[in-house]
Amino acid sequence: MLDFLGVERFDRLETHYKKYELFQGILVVLQKDSPLVNISSYQKRRDQAEMELGFLELLNGKL
Repeated sequence: MLDFLGVERFDRLETHYKKYELFQGILVVLQKDSPLVNISSYQKRRDQAEMELGFLELLNGKL
């Protein structure tokens, strides 16, 4: 999956708490607290991260 998406997308990702290289992939932690603590904050961070990664354009075949 990482080969398909491209590492450079994740290099540019600014909306995250931590990023780890893990088993030839990347694990992205969006916030320190559990999403269950503040679901609204988590959803906003997830949406922002997806936008930065270009997922919408990818799904629409524009990349």
